[in-house]
Amino acid sequence: MGEVTTDARVHVVNAAIKEAGSTLGDAVMETTLQALHKRLGHIAYDTVERMAPSKNNQSKKDTGKHAPIDKIGGVIGSDIKGLMTPRDRRGNRYFINFIDYPTNYVRVFLAKNKMEAAKQFEHFLAYFEKWFNCRDHVLRTDGGKGYANVDLFCKAAGERRQVSKAGNQATNGKAE
Repeated sequence: MGEVTTDARVHVVNAAIKEAGSTLGDAVMETTLQALHKRLGHIAYDTVERMAPSKNNQSKKDTGKHAPIDKIGGVIGSDIKGLMTPRDRRGNRYFINFIDYPTNYVRVFLAKNKMEAAKQFEHFLAYFEKWFNCRDHVLRTDGGKGYANVDLFCKAAGERRQVSKAGNQATNGKAE
């Protein structure tokens, strides 16, 4: 048997990609072996051939019932940073950040103490709901002491709250 040429390999991989694309619908983008070779940092053609027919497709569905991360405003992460020294000209020593997970929209508020977190969250929600026209939220915070009074506001406003370990980036994600 003769040796397979590069053009023959390219043809086989392109056919496999088109076949996989027809079964997966919009999830697969058509491309050539040469384009994949360039995009993937010029890895070997054999490696690209093994990857092309693979069925390792990650689900885009949300796996958590209580955290709708796929819609705007679904999950909002927050963290309190500080003690800043020196104080700013208005006496603020902390800043509280809020981030919307699907859009990566970030808003930062300055605060004189950690107990202002509930008031700042209320301001953030009012602004966010006005501009993005969304209502159903989950506030994801760490278990720090600064969020003790946020529970009262969340219950009154009907917002859900998820608490993670304080200072743990793996559980509080983008907010840390």
